[in-house]
This record gives sequence, C-alpha cells and structure tokens, in this order.
Amino acid sequence: MKAIHKVEISPVNPEEFASSEAVKDSILAKINPVTIGFAPSKVYYARNKGVVIESHDSNVNKLLDFPEWASLKLKASSPKKRLPRLSIFGVPSFLTKENLAKAIIDQNNVETFNTEDINPVHKFGPRGQKLVHWAVEVTPALRLSCYH
Repeated sequence: MKAIHKVEISPVNPEEFASSEAVKDSILAKINPVTIGFAPSKVYYARNKGVVIESHDSNVNKLLDFPEWASLKLKASSPKKRLPRLSIFGVPSFLTKENLAKAIIDQNNVETFNTEDINPVHKFGPRGQKLVHWAVEVTPALRLSCYH
C-alpha cells in the first residue's frame, strides 16, 4: 500500500475568501500539478476555508515550499494529526481536569506512560451527579495498551 501525502492550503486571513471553493479555484488558477510533478488523488475542503490535497506521490510536498503562496494570500502546511479519543465512564465528579490524568495512571499502574500521554478534553453526561463521563485524548501507544 502506498503512502498518502497530504498538504493543507489555507488562507492567511480567512475573511478574504468567501469559501473553501474560492480558495480551491485560486489554487487551480495558479498551479498546474503536472508541472510540479504530481497527480492529486483527492482534493477536499478543510476547516477555516482551507483545502487539503492528497496524493500517492511525494512530490506533492513541493507545495509546502511553493514561492507564490504569499502573492495568493495563502499558506501551506502539513495537516495536524489528531490523537485518538477515548470515553471514560463513571469518573467521580470531584476529579478536576488536572487530576484526572494522574488518577488514571495511578489506578492502572501504568509505569511506561506519564500524564502528558493523557489529555482530558471535556466532561459529558448528567450534571450534578456523583459520577460523570470524560472524553480524553491519548497517544496511540496508550490506546493500544488499553486494548491488550
């Protein structure tokens, strides 16, 4: 299976463009993928009026250093990878965001991970109860260890 290379192109000031489609049109008016040496396999819209270009060819990464982005008022970057999220049910409501990661590690005797591997995102579930639920972002390694 070939690797998928992605480049996210977004406006420097999102108010200057009407939509992601306008950004895509300005990109296509200025760039010919054949001259750069790649064939896009997928182009889709991203948040903040951005566009993501996917390709199986690593030449798509040349877009990161394309000199004309400044004149188009655009910027190119590699898309941020999201961490996996887990839902934790039945957490005592007195635990704060800061104490939750430490409590999880202490309770599970996980010595290979530390509190930076767990990022509590938000509480959810019924309010005013003794137990609440938490959505937490974890590293991929920690997620795998939860299932083994």
